[in-house]
Amino acid sequence: MRAGAATAARAHAAATSDRAAVFPGSSDLPAALTVGELLDRTAIDDLQILSGGSVDRGTTLVTRAHLRPTWTNGRLVLAVERAAGATLVPFETPNPTPCCADHV
Repeated sequence: MRAGAATAARAHAAATSDRAAVFPGSSDLPAALTVGELLDRTAIDDLQILSGGSVDRGTTLVTRAHLRPTWTNGRLVLAVERAAGATLVPFETPNPTPCCADHV
């Protein structure tokens, strides 16, 4: 168990894995903002659309008050998916379905 914890601590310190629940700029985010505003106001370095494609800085991101980016190769990356009205939403939902919540 200690070896696993030590491995996780090293990965977190190196910013190569793990999620960030609190990060610079994460407090006081509005319910919706453009991708450009998010990148300018927070420590998030990039967004990744899970279905593929590029992210336009003018696209609206509906935050749902729940952003959990992950450390990927030293960068803070938020996984998003396309939503109605040409918007994006974070892939991770604030309240996962109970049947799946214990499998994460």
